Amino acid sequence: MDVVSYRVARYLRAAEQNQGAAELEPQPDSVERMRVRGYLTRLSLDEEQQYFCKLADATVERRGAFQLCVDPQLRMSTAMPYCYQRSLQARGRKFTGRRLDEEQVDAAFTAMQRVQPDPSKVTGLTLLGGEPFQKENLQLVSHVVARAQQLGWR
Repeated sequence: MDVVSYRVARYLRAAEQNQGAAELEPQPDSVERMRVRGYLTRLSLDEEQQYFCKLADATVERRGAFQLCVDPQLRMSTAMPYCYQRSLQARGRKFTGRRLDEEQVDAAFTAMQRVQPDPSKVTGLTLLGGEPFQKENLQLVSHVVARAQQLGWR
């Protein structure tokens, strides 16, 4: 995490949403600072994925075990005082109303398989976030569990 100017924040948000970021482009020194700190890259998507896999491989090698955590929604039904996502709630419904879909879950499992292809080294699957077992999450949670079982995960 880092602190950036309002202009830089607006530029990044606009770029993320493909909404006219060009006129908001930050000063070259701000761009270079973001590159140096690792927020921006000149890598292609394939190069970024390869880099991520190298980092993940090194982490898995060091730790040996691997676990996947899935948060099906950012919308909370309760306001727990220890919740790490309280700052997200302050951003409003537009932000916390998002939820994963099956395509995103499949992409996560594909990435995790690349990181740890040996199911015997996967120690578990954790569902978290608000209340993942609410009725509205049933189909998605069932999909997550079915994918984990297909891969031989516990």
